[in-house]
Amino acid sequence: MSGNRGKQSICLNLKHDDGRAALHSLAAQADVFIEGYRPGVVRRLGANRAAGGRTRA
Repeated sequence: MSGNRGKQSICLNLKHDDGRAALHSLAAQADVFIEGYRPGVVRRLGANRAAGGRTRA
């Protein structure tokens, strides 16, 4: 349990413009961007730009 102390999470709908805008805003302030989708899904949704276009397979 102590491994998640101080961490926050959020659920966004990346299929909607508002969700993508929120993601871009949060990613600009984030140190780490972790995606939990199958390979290629983040890129297809256009969210890889939030990570600076840097994705690692």
